[in-house]
Amino acid sequence: MINEQKENNVYVLMSTYNGQRYIEEQINSILNQENCKINLIVRDDGSTDKTKSILKKYAEKGFLKFVEDGMNLGPAQSFFRLVELAPSNGFYAFADQDDYWNPDKMSRAIRLLNKNDADIPLVYYSNAEVVDQNLNSLNRRVYEKEQTPTPEKILCGYGVQGCTMVFNNCLREIFLKEDICNLDVEMHDFFLCDVCVACGGKVVFDNVPTMKYRQHENNVLGFDAKTSKMKKIKKRICELFTEAEKSIADDADILMRYESYMSQTGKTLVVNVQQYKKSFAIRIQLAASLMKGGFEKKEVLKAFKILMKKA
Repeated sequence: MINEQKENNVYVLMSTYNGQRYIEEQINSILNQENCKINLIVRDDGSTDKTKSILKKYAEKGFLKFVEDGMNLGPAQSFFRLVELAPSNGFYAFADQDDYWNPDKMSRAIRLLNKNDADIPLVYYSNAEVVDQNLNSLNRRVYEKEQTPTPEKILCGYGVQGCTMVFNNCLREIFLKEDICNLDVEMHDFFLCDVCVACGGKVVFDNVPTMKYRQHENNVLGFDAKTSKMKKIKKRICELFTEAEKSIADDADILMRYESYMSQTGKTLVVNVQQYKKSFAIRIQLAASLMKGGFEKKEVLKAFKILMKKA
């Protein structure tokens, strides 16, 4: 059933860690979203600077809900905890502490998600403008080309930028069927997309930039905007021959916990990823699937890594 109701209730989930320098700008940009009801839930992951005092100030004014439990869980588990804490009656968006959202970021996401069946898991993500620490444009976008997030690409580690992600309650409910606090995954955003496509859902890409992706000296996972072309080539070659610490097969093993909620197509694909190192035929199949709908350098690199059993 297509979601005809203009649902506008949004839970923005933000995990913070020593983010005092930029966090107020980001919070204000989130609170200034148009045409939706913003519910900002922030969990601090053990900050030692003034981040917590800033958050308490906003919480006292009723602008956000501040979750402080004193534990350092790391990004993935901190965000999973926020998914668990959020109520079940709206859309959900991940937010980093140092970016800046355009006023229509959430309204665009909701509009595109509402064009799809609300009874299946859905994930939206968008392009983003790369900016310096003062929000000046670096004349780059995170994604240089239109993205085609097929299930095969998603399960093979296709890059979905978590700070632009919005997902529906159907996905959240499936995700919470398992003990997410004990999921040993590195990237909360990648894994949630894995669950989405494995369970018969859809990932939607919006090529319009909806936020400013700030680059600064303290980025945990930044965008390499200033690296020369030669250095990027060397980096790609190095990546090609370096085996991932946690492979796509490892993630597929964990994903099988959701087997009873998977579509038949999704389950078959997850099993193929799980077994890809044991079968040359599967490696050929997966590598070829990365080229569907056009491809980029990162997909060629991933295809080669799969063929070499290093993905």
